[in-house]
Amino acid sequence: MTSDTKKLKYSFRFVFVLVCLATTKEVCAQGIGNSPYSILGVGDLQGTAFSMNEGTGGAGVSSNFFNGKQLNGLNPALLVRTRFTSFEFGGTVQLKDVTAAGAAQQDLAANLSHIALSFPITPRWSSGVSIKPYSYVDYNTNSKSMVAGTNYPTIYSFSGKGAINRVAWTNGFAIGKYVNIGMDIFYLFGNINKSSEVSVITGDDNDNTVGINEKLNVKNVSGRGGVAVRLPLKKDKVLLNVGGTYTYGNFLFAKKSTVYELSQNSFPLPNYDPDTLQKDVKGYIDMPYQFRVGTSLELPFKLLVSADYEYTDWNSYRSFGNPESNQVASNGRYYFGAEWIPSIRSQRYLDLVSYRAGFNFGPSQYAPSGTRINETNVTLGLGLPIGRGGGGMLSLAFTGGQRGVVSPNSIRERYLRMTVAWAFVDNWFVKPRLD
Repeated sequence: MTSDTKKLKYSFRFVFVLVCLATTKEVCAQGIGNSPYSILGVGDLQGTAFSMNEGTGGAGVSSNFFNGKQLNGLNPALLVRTRFTSFEFGGTVQLKDVTAAGAAQQDLAANLSHIALSFPITPRWSSGVSIKPYSYVDYNTNSKSMVAGTNYPTIYSFSGKGAINRVAWTNGFAIGKYVNIGMDIFYLFGNINKSSEVSVITGDDNDNTVGINEKLNVKNVSGRGGVAVRLPLKKDKVLLNVGGTYTYGNFLFAKKSTVYELSQNSFPLPNYDPDTLQKDVKGYIDMPYQFRVGTSLELPFKLLVSADYEYTDWNSYRSFGNPESNQVASNGRYYFGAEWIPSIRSQRYLDLVSYRAGFNFGPSQYAPSGTRINETNVTLGLGLPIGRGGGGMLSLAFTGGQRGVVSPNSIRERYLRMTVAWAFVDNWFVKPRLD
């Protein structure tokens, strides 16, 4: 068996493992820390950016940086500019401070960020597969009030856990010298569990708890298209890049079960069985369409400065036919970032490192009781060459941000997040040429 045949065999084994992961409901279901806002809509969205774009403020829909080693998850059209076989996987660690009026909580959590494989098919066609969390639901909140006319407190508890995962097959094509097009076909799937409980604390054997538990399963296939144009300026000394994507606003097949439970002192009541209010009720969740456009200026092998704008039509979101206009709202966000390498020809290691920075801002999709929740964050990143000849890349991205403010209708989330990713690169499908 030849070396290339062995490598191809290993690639298909990876694809097989990825498919097996896609059939496992709990791939990314742990979340990355308590987020009360994830009770709204389909949870806390994770976007499609990989570690390279995380370090540049989430910007990069118009161009990859020149090294061609790391994958760009923002635009499928850019996949064809990665001329190596690239396998990349990463994880995220997040420290979060959640503050409401009179209460605060800190959480530290970690989870999978992404797994992706890309390889060239022909000089003008590259293909790849990836898995990434689409959204997390991860919250646990409690509040207390007194029963009118008594000394008995009532405790309200709300919790949720789960995730929607995104498995994508991506193809990018070169059309002529300056234009690239591409498309994702992706499968969204997952399950979400939510619980709401009310407990009356009497201090004796009559402490009663009423709870409603809801389980939701979702799945369906959708698509995203992209285009990227690279225009040379000043005799190829400066490149102007323009790009954009459009994600189709498809629906999710949904199945929901709801159970009513009554307990006393944390134990089920004698001779009482939970009451099933809904069992595997089928319906649909209408998902929003989204588009992103961006531009960038590139000094080849030196500097890339990018700016993106993204709009998502959350006003069209429906869950089992019910609009959630008082929970989510359409939003537009701005992303800015830069990446710089001191000297690609230097023998000094620090001159070969990619230095990244960026920021983004704008309203999130959350709008509890009609109050828009704004989010801003800043990022720093490094791309560290690893392996013999710098054939791979260790990518670090550090993000600090804030979502919301402390008010009667909102809470404040402040977070520090680190994403670590390894990219392994080889010329598995590139035939050597002799001059």
